[in-house]
Amino acid sequence: MNLFEHQDKAHQNTQQLIGLFALLIAVMIIAIYIATLFLFRMAPHIWWHPGLFLYVAGITIIAIVASIYKVFRLRAGEKQLLFCVAVNTVASSPT
Repeated sequence: MNLFEHQDKAHQNTQQLIGLFALLIAVMIIAIYIATLFLFRMAPHIWWHPGLFLYVAGITIIAIVASIYKVFRLRAGEKQLLFCVAVNTVASSPT
């Protein structure tokens, strides 16, 4: 394989991973929605509650976006991580 074939293969793999990640998010939202229906004892009577579904989907997407943001912040390197720890330490120290 030459460089261009490797790039094409990597591009296809990346697209597959993005598709699987989107599918995972959808399955996670549905699973949390069904668990919430059972938690509130609505499951045998009501299977579709749009307000509850939007609430669960919103909270799940916010949690995923926050996690991705934190991963990218941590990828910034050791200096950024040490700065975050130092700021939190100074902010929480008694004065």
